[in-house]
Amino acid sequence: METKIIELEVPKEISEVGEALGAVLKAVGVALEDGFQPGEDIPVIVTSAVANLGVALGGIQNVPREFMEDPTMAILGVINPVALGIKEVVKLLKK
Repeated sequence: METKIIELEVPKEISEVGEALGAVLKAVGVALEDGFQPGEDIPVIVTSAVANLGVALGGIQNVPREFMEDPTMAILGVINPVALGIKEVVKLLKK
């Protein structure tokens, strides 16, 4: 498959929420790489969620305004990093 690199200009706060969600997904993939071990995996996943989402939620009040100003780029701002997080999870789980 051929690929192409593109650059996107997306709303800051929305994309930071997407980046945090993508990081949480990646942490889930890493935690589950050796199978699900609740005692070990749940704390890692929760810690990642709190650390990543906590920072992103600092500007959450701006998300509705950013979405109203440019809904298409706002959606891309969330979807792109989440999709990259899913890609990492799939790659880790295929091992």
